[in-house]
Amino acid sequence: DSFEISPDSRYVVYVCERLSDNVLELRSVPISGLPLEARLSPDWTAGNGIQEYVISPDSARVALRGEFDVDNISELWSAPIAGPTGATVKLNPPPVLNGEVDEMRIAPDSSRIVFFGDVGQVGRPEYWSVPIAGPGASAIRLNPAPAAGAPVTGGSISISPDSSRVV
Repeated sequence: DSFEISPDSRYVVYVCERLSDNVLELRSVPISGLPLEARLSPDWTAGNGIQEYVISPDSARVALRGEFDVDNISELWSAPIAGPTGATVKLNPPPVLNGEVDEMRIAPDSSRIVFFGDVGQVGRPEYWSVPIAGPGASAIRLNPAPAAGAPVTGGSISISPDSSRVV
């Protein structure tokens, strides 16, 4: 479906339908072709699989957003670019019913992922930061809880070049 070459030019990361029709999964393979490919997306129980992926600037990990546990609910995951298959870690806190992750960015120093979504309360999106290797329990909310009835908008994330600030 799509592919990207890692910044260090050692790996190709690509989306395909290998295990199930109409379920997109993420895989990687060294450009040399050996060793064999690794599946980076997690096992899934429902949903259409991968929706978005980003390779970290240091080429060590891949962040991915997709539907794997619940149909129509996007969550955030991370995996080592070389695998092994099954090393994928969920990065967002457990979302409330119908809550999901909408956008993600990897910090320039490859240490953290900042994401935006309504994982805490549907219709009340928030910004979060989590170490790129997880675990999801270490995610921290970056903005104060919105006041009841206050409109919440967002979805644009910028991280400073030194990875110290988020706007």
